Amino acid sequence: MLPLNGTKTHPLTEHARAELLDIAAKPVPRQAVNPGVANRLLRECLVAEVMLMSPFKTHKGKSIAHLMITGAGRERLGLPPEHGLGHMQGRGAA
Repeated sequence: MLPLNGTKTHPLTEHARAELLDIAAKPVPRQAVNPGVANRLLRECLVAEVMLMSPFKTHKGKSIAHLMITGAGRERLGLPPEHGLGHMQGRGAA
């Protein structure tokens, strides 16, 4: 995926960092994020696209694309790594 503004990649803007912090708190619908920011975050693998239930009334009961932060995104923000469901492995295997 190429940058929307040519081939140069500049540091994340304050707005892009704020969006990444929002996404770190919980997955955000892709359509709620500026398309250029979403492109940049996806291109640098700072977020991943996942399908989750829509929070919007117009899509009630349907899955839509959401952006979820990756380990690289958490690292870029200086946040501690999240272990996800790894702590659940091995349970119930009696």
